[in-house]
Amino acid sequence: MIDPDAEVRAAIGDLFAAFAACGSVYGVVAAFAGRRFPLRAYGGVWAGQLRWAH
Repeated sequence: MIDPDAEVRAAIGDLFAAFAACGSVYGVVAAFAGRRFPLRAYGGVWAGQLRWAH
């Protein structure tokens, strides 16, 4: 399922681009160190809301 939020789609695109450039998960982790990444909350008070976390 593709997320309707454009920022989420862009962040996922960045993740795949980082993997293509680095060629490893460790490289992606290093590329995203200190960057915020979207997380969709499931359940609880934040259910369905988009949260940006490190």
